[in-house]
Amino acid sequence: MWHKRLFYFFFLIHTFTSHIYAQTTTSKALPAADSIKIYTLGNQAYALRSSHPDSAFILANDALALAEQLQNIPSQVSLWRIKGLVQYGLGEFDAALENYDKALLLAKEDHFMVGRVLNTIGNTHYKMEDYASAIYNYEAALEYAIKQGDTIPQIDALINLGSAYSTSGNFDKAIEYYEESLALQRLVNPQKTDLSTMINIGWQYIRKNELDRGINYLESGIVIAEERKDSASLANFYHFMALGYKQNGYFEKSLEAYQQELDIRKGLGEKKQVAKVINGIANIFQTNNDLDEALKYLNNALEIAKENKDGITQAGLLSSIGS
Repeated sequence: MWHKRLFYFFFLIHTFTSHIYAQTTTSKALPAADSIKIYTLGNQAYALRSSHPDSAFILANDALALAEQLQNIPSQVSLWRIKGLVQYGLGEFDAALENYDKALLLAKEDHFMVGRVLNTIGNTHYKMEDYASAIYNYEAALEYAIKQGDTIPQIDALINLGSAYSTSGNFDKAIEYYEESLALQRLVNPQKTDLSTMINIGWQYIRKNELDRGINYLESGIVIAEERKDSASLANFYHFMALGYKQNGYFEKSLEAYQQELDIRKGLGEKKQVAKVINGIANIFQTNNDLDEALKYLNNALEIAKENKDGITQAGLLSSIGS
């Protein structure tokens, strides 16, 4: 299923799992023992890419050496991509792009994972805030995936295009791509529709000053999230609803949405997010010059942040209290 980068920044950049896996290609099959070894090393590298990047890089290199020795292109594609992901996680974006380019060259040779590699290249340019290059690669990924009839990279590319256009301030184009992705998701599996895509669409309408349309979209998502008993998504829908109302001066409605979110976050035991929601409520009271009520909520949020040892949130809350 497609992955999500959740929380308060919902302009999703989709990257599919980079494990070594089987797929039909023109390369000949590996001997079973070698296949298992490459698969194991590659998946270990992927699993350790964030927590132990040095170890991950060594494992990926070992697997890649074997894959090159055996002239197995699909494994080489995956492993060059994993090496790139390790460097991406370290913030070494130029080095990551070099590895992705090697993966792409081989991928095109064997017609394997081309769309996925292009999406990953686009993600790196996006992280570098080079949105024109990101869009170029996402469009290439989409075009190739359509030609190959490969649905998953299409969904990825459409969401990524929506994210890039949203960040660039082109909300109409963002909505267009998000809605295309949503339609394709529903076609593939209506029960697995990515609710965060619906949040993105609703939020774009709010950002382009179509509050009613945005709220209606979020409300339709709330119905689905309730049917699925998806509390995390439900809280996120209420969060963006609260932001939309607050930005448009509907403070009572914003407080109602924040309270819904707060109750859900408490039920989920998400203490860090509870503090942030309470801070959002305090901000509304500050805006309305109800400083006593604002201070009460800020102190409540500060106590929770201290319990969580969340220094960043504490610093922000102390600044708000001081002002």
